[in-house]
Amino acid sequence: MAAKLLFVIKGTALVERYGVMMLAAALKRAGHGVALARAQRLGVERLRQKVRELEPAALLYSAMTGEHQYLLDVNRRLKEDYRGVSVFGGPHATFFPEMIYEDGVDVVCRGEGEEAVVELADALAEGREYAGIANLWVKRDGDVARNELRPLVEDLDALPFADRGILYEGDAALRDHPTKIFFAMRGCVFRCTYCFNHRFNDMCRGLGRVCRARSVDGLLAEMKHVKARWPLRYMQIDDDTFLLHKRAWLEEFAERLPREVGAPFMCNVRVDLVNADNVRLLKAAGCHAAWMGVEAGDERVRRDVLKRPHTDDEIKAAVTLLRRRGIRVATQNLCGLPVEDPVAVDEKTLALNVACRPDFAWSSIFYPYPRTELGERAVAGGYYDGSLADVPETNKINTMLAWGDEKTTRQVENLHKFFGVVAEFPWLWPLARRLINLRPNRLFVLAFFLWYGYCWKTRIEKIPFTPKTVFSLFKTLLEYLRGVKELAPARAEAGA
Repeated sequence: MAAKLLFVIKGTALVERYGVMMLAAALKRAGHGVALARAQRLGVERLRQKVRELEPAALLYSAMTGEHQYLLDVNRRLKEDYRGVSVFGGPHATFFPEMIYEDGVDVVCRGEGEEAVVELADALAEGREYAGIANLWVKRDGDVARNELRPLVEDLDALPFADRGILYEGDAALRDHPTKIFFAMRGCVFRCTYCFNHRFNDMCRGLGRVCRARSVDGLLAEMKHVKARWPLRYMQIDDDTFLLHKRAWLEEFAERLPREVGAPFMCNVRVDLVNADNVRLLKAAGCHAAWMGVEAGDERVRRDVLKRPHTDDEIKAAVTLLRRRGIRVATQNLCGLPVEDPVAVDEKTLALNVACRPDFAWSSIFYPYPRTELGERAVAGGYYDGSLADVPETNKINTMLAWGDEKTTRQVENLHKFFGVVAEFPWLWPLARRLINLRPNRLFVLAFFLWYGYCWKTRIEKIPFTPKTVFSLFKTLLEYLRGVKELAPARAEAGA
């Protein structure tokens, strides 16, 4: 027997939701029917109609922290007349499974969900009990069964290829976008305090190896599968730390990728893993760009607060190694950290980027995600009250921290908007130093996104800067920033 299931996401903004695609592939391989709805694009009433037409056995919500409030609102509205099972998974459900107590939430899936969601679909199709399935928390009449996590998936090659078709159907822009996302590895051994990995690793201790790699055969097979079906001119290999792969793996990958797939890629690297041999292999494999975390320009803050023990000289040397091999570098930086003088730290971070001369200096405003080490530090220091309800979806506009005066907040938010432009054109700093004292405004936000989009698409992704590119950037920006106004009353009611 087969079950019908409907995935519900907020939207994509031209980003493939890899977790959803993997779950959909697992369900399809098990013989179940799956469909997908973009809540923001449809709106609640059209989404409600879609649910009535499909009559799915379960609604599967994939939520990141920040968008979870939106999707909880959507679910509450749908549950006014939907009698099936509402399941929440994804990063937010993994780290905050107590969302099971929210109205309308029946099941929460924690951790890697491919096996758990198939077991659940099998049980729904056959009318069997599912309260004891590992990885799931299940609510019945107010009582919650809190099941343990199952072992991590050891053999990643045994999983099916991500089902991209479920996202591409009805989204021509995403389907035709020439960059596609791939993962060659799961897991990260490092414990950066702003990241979720340290918490996930603690949750899964004793359940298997943290880092698990696909074989080169398996990864290349998926790349060729995608290239044969959809536009593929560039690839984003989104492993947390690509250079954690073993040397033999990197050598085989560098030898085979150019002749078997023939598309360049970008990946994420870490300063202490950037060396001459690794950079040589990256270049041989066809790496066009590398994202590398700088995070903070103050060595003490970087070491003691962020647990990233790299010196300024090591960061500069890593950028130089990559750029000498013709690999473009995009640095990742955090603004507005929970420290006494965040503006001074941000100015040091900007100065370090000016010295490094990356091809793209990207910056994010720090968000104190609860249950990360740095989030807890922000609460302990009185910079943030720890409320999940206040965590927004994007880390690109406002700070959530309070340093005790409006001037600091204003300077943090505005310096973030000018960070990338000033890193590229340091002679603009005297002007930017004056502008950061002004009240934050939409013009600064627009300038930030335009520079971000231009650098990302043309320097990192190698997409020609044409009128079509400009139109796509504006369309994506609008989708990213806009909210669904019809949900406001439901949100206000839920918070009352």
